[in-house]
Amino acid sequence: VKADDQDAPIVADIDGDGSPEILFTSGDSVFVRKHDLTAFPGNASGLFSASGGGVFQPAVIDHFTSAATAYVVLVQDSIVNFYSMTPNGTGKLERSVSAGGIISTPVYSRLVSSTGKRELAVGTKNSHIAVITDAGVSIVNPWTVVGLNAGVSIINQGDSGSAIGLLTFDGRWRASSGRQPDVGTPDLALATSYNLSNGSIAPLHSTIRLTTENRISIEGPGARSWSVPSPVTGSFALGDINGDGQSDIIVGTRDGLYAYNNTGALIENFPLRPIDGGTIKGSPIVVRNTANNSIALIFGSTMGHVYAYSADGKLLSGFPLQTGGIASSLTIAGSVLVAASTDSSIYVWNVGDMFGVSNTGWTGYLGGPDHSNMSLPQTPQAPRSNELLPKSLAYNWPNPVYDKLTHIRYYLGKAAAVTVKIFTMAGEKVATLSGSGQAHTDNEIDWDVSSVQSGIYLAQIEADANGEKSSTLIKIAVVK
Repeated sequence: VKADDQDAPIVADIDGDGSPEILFTSGDSVFVRKHDLTAFPGNASGLFSASGGGVFQPAVIDHFTSAATAYVVLVQDSIVNFYSMTPNGTGKLERSVSAGGIISTPVYSRLVSSTGKRELAVGTKNSHIAVITDAGVSIVNPWTVVGLNAGVSIINQGDSGSAIGLLTFDGRWRASSGRQPDVGTPDLALATSYNLSNGSIAPLHSTIRLTTENRISIEGPGARSWSVPSPVTGSFALGDINGDGQSDIIVGTRDGLYAYNNTGALIENFPLRPIDGGTIKGSPIVVRNTANNSIALIFGSTMGHVYAYSADGKLLSGFPLQTGGIASSLTIAGSVLVAASTDSSIYVWNVGDMFGVSNTGWTGYLGGPDHSNMSLPQTPQAPRSNELLPKSLAYNWPNPVYDKLTHIRYYLGKAAAVTVKIFTMAGEKVATLSGSGQAHTDNEIDWDVSSVQSGIYLAQIEADANGEKSSTLIKIAVVK
């Protein structure tokens, strides 16, 4: 079992027969089985390749040379190898490409709209980004930074993919657009990119950074960051959890699964907590429950259980499932759900047509087998309200407040400047707070109550949208 999620299995249709295959690693070797776990004719061991699986999870990509051909992409030192699959399930090496340095990231891929083909990218320990296409390889922006460690992840910025970026363990961000290195939070754990679509608002691209200091930060329009209250234990997933047409951020921690909208507000009914008391391992899966077309989240626990929950916090029928102990991210394709276990086994379940994955886009580690590291554009939804500051959508939680913080939440029908003023029942102002003002989503302001006495307080929320003003009052009970 390798560290992190690099030993997560993959489910993908490699041979183009319409049924997925299961690809997994053991040591440096890569193995393949049919979706029903049977071996390919003449290949009882299931060995696909004797090398290439020792460091990073393989990627499965199509549209590299043609749409019909799928390649399994494996890395070995500084070489990126492309394999097709023979009828007996063994890998056939089709091409090898040098990245110009020891490869330090999983393979990243994206579909280039102008060509209809995929390009790949890997980061290297000598600060290069190698971009690989059917036409060859190009090395972009070779930085020379003393003491640079291995990169963590490759991302794409912009709908056209005009910039490709490398995020490194020393907290530096480097982009092929020529952006200068930044010093950020050390020990970066993951990076990815996502589309934000909101009503008639044009999609926005943002870069999400998840650090080992348990902070999520979003770079791009409306840059912001916040802390996750429990140590993060795996990579995250992206998907529209609350049905507002925007990509939400879902991350597993030591004590539960947290889901945040893009303003950093915790989505209602979260966190979800494993019943067995274990730690969530790997990236969660975001799919649709075909019974009612609602979002479902699937994740695993180190205590061995696999859970599937609805977005409103209800455990789905038939779950949890049992393994020896989840080792890495789960993966799903069609009717096949797969997990790697700490008992050195691969567990496979036939879930039938219970889940739909075609329009969700987060089916495993790094988004799925092609490592696109990006959520699908979310379907624009009708706003919950066009009112500037709807009173029914303003409240605080928890209420009463027993601990240090309470979160004042409000929904905005338009982008606005927001101020919250806190008063005692006698009219004395005790705090003035400024909050986020993003339209068509929940926003939050935290109030630290450690300096006030027990009692009832009034929070006056004021919104100003270019001269259009609205306000509302909520009551907050503080108990000490």
